[in-house]
Amino acid sequence: MPLPNFLILGTYKAGTTALHHYLAAHPEIYMSPRKGPRYFAVDPQPARPNPNGKASRWDQPVATLEEYQALFDGVTTERAIGEASPAYLSSPTAPARVQALIPEAKLIAVLRDPAARAFSHLMMNYVRGRDSRSPVEDLITRHQAGEAVRIIDVGFYVPQIECWRAAFPAEQLRIYLYEDFTRDPVEFIRQLCEFLEVSTQYVPDTSMRYNISGVPKSQVLNQAINAGRRVALPILPRLPRGVYDSLVKVRNLNIDRTTITPEDRAALIEIYRPDILALQELLGRDLSKWLRT
Repeated sequence: MPLPNFLILGTYKAGTTALHHYLAAHPEIYMSPRKGPRYFAVDPQPARPNPNGKASRWDQPVATLEEYQALFDGVTTERAIGEASPAYLSSPTAPARVQALIPEAKLIAVLRDPAARAFSHLMMNYVRGRDSRSPVEDLITRHQAGEAVRIIDVGFYVPQIECWRAAFPAEQLRIYLYEDFTRDPVEFIRQLCEFLEVSTQYVPDTSMRYNISGVPKSQVLNQAINAGRRVALPILPRLPRGVYDSLVKVRNLNIDRTTITPEDRAALIEIYRPDILALQELLGRDLSKWLRT
C-alpha cells in the first residue's frame, strides 16, 4: 500500500492550502484528498468547538496508520505522492515519526514573516468561528505572561527547522519563503516540481485564492459557509472540483481584507526579532523586511 514520498510541513498561513491544490492538479502528483491529516503530529491541539458547541472530527488528526494509508488508495501511476499538514513543522515529535515510517521522504517548508503570519492566523480563526476576535494586544500580553499562545509560538522558526535538520539530511529538506511563492507562484511550483522529480512543464492555474484571511462582511453568510465547509470536507474527494471552488469564491467575496496596525506589528516584531536574526544566519537569506513596521 503506497505512502507519501513527500510532505509539505507548513507553516500555517504560508500558502499550504494553495500549494496542496496546485500540486494536486499536476498529472504526475497525487495529493491526499484530505488536506492536513496531521498523522505525524502526535501533539495536536484539542478539537476546536464548532459554533454550535460540538467538536468536529475533521479538526482531529488521522489517528491510525490504516486510516492514513487509506488516504493514498487512489494512487495509480503518479510519481510523487504527498500531503500537506502545516502542523508538522512546529511539532517536536513529527520529525522522528516521519523518519521512522518514510525516511526517504522529501520535505518542503514555507516560512512567512512571523508578525504577518500571526495576524493572518488570528483572522482565519475568527472567520472560521473558532475564536472570538481577540486583539493582537491580548495575545501578546498572554505570551509575555508566560502562557503558551499557539498563534505566536509557531512563529519561532529556528528551533523548528533545527529539529527537522537533525532528523533529515539537507538534500531532503527544502526551505522557502512565502515571498518567493507570492512573487512568482508559477516559478515557485516549477522549482517544487524539479525537487519532486516530476515534469516542470506543468503550469498551475493560480487565479484561485485559497484560505484568505480578513473580517466577514456578513456574519450570517460566514456561518452558513462554515457549515457548508464542514459538510463538504468529508465528501470532498467525491465532489466535482467546481463545487468546492464555488464555495471558496463565495467565501472570498464575503471577506474584507484587513491589515495589522503598525503598533501591533511593531510589538510582534520585538517578540520575534531574535529568532528572525538567527533565521537570517541559518538560511543565508535577507530577512530585513520582516523587521520593518
